[in-house]
Amino acid sequence: MSNSSLEKKWYGFGKYILIVSILWVFILIPYLAFGIIVLQFIFINLALNEIKKINRQLNNPNLEQFYTKCITGNIIKLIGLIILNIGAAMITGFFVLGPLGPFGPLVFLSIIILLIIGFIIMIIASSIEMRGWEELGSFFLQNKAMFPNKVAKDVIDGVDNLRSGTLSWALGFLIIPIIIGWIYQMVGYFKLATLNKLVPKKGIQPTPTPEPQPTPISELQASLTFESQPSPTSAQEPRDIIKFCPLCGAKIEQGTRFCGECGAQISD
Repeated sequence: MSNSSLEKKWYGFGKYILIVSILWVFILIPYLAFGIIVLQFIFINLALNEIKKINRQLNNPNLEQFYTKCITGNIIKLIGLIILNIGAAMITGFFVLGPLGPFGPLVFLSIIILLIIGFIIMIIASSIEMRGWEELGSFFLQNKAMFPNKVAKDVIDGVDNLRSGTLSWALGFLIIPIIIGWIYQMVGYFKLATLNKLVPKKGIQPTPTPEPQPTPISELQASLTFESQPSPTSAQEPRDIIKFCPLCGAKIEQGTRFCGECGAQISD
């Protein structure tokens, strides 16, 4: 993946999923589960917001469907969990306080109805969320070349674990499926969180090569003027001075126009 802005968004998605996976470890703790579920809901929505930003660049239908289905599934799941927790609290109160006179059977029936409604809502939410994970898995399978090999393998396996775990978690009224679903989803979230390894690396900016500066006109003119000056060796040699008469051979004084011996005229 070479687009640093996409890397940053995938990193943000993986970072929020890592927080969700850590919270998921403690979700089976009684009386703490409801607070953890609320925190998970917040961080899952933050992660999905990163998916929304990613899809503004990629415009991928699988990511669009994943975002829509996961948002819908998590909202419905939160409603179902609230109903289940109210029903669980009423069961605790019923057994602690004992039957409330003639209203005891009615209260007990109300608890049963609440639990059934809660589980039905959870199954609906889980089926929607499961289809969302399938859409995300399809995206990673079709676009795994965008990611490093190790990261692509982990996220594909993680999404598959989340899809399987979501279905098992929906059967929360059975002890064994909810434990299996918890394990699958915990592993899946941690594998999906490997996307936080896509931290954009800041590249080293190359040192710009200085462009050759143009020679100033004054320096160019001076250089041309210097080159146009004649060298000392090219200067004209002075003419030979006649020292003897060409006719009689007598010695002639410099500047004399006639030979003093024979009277012959000395040429310049």
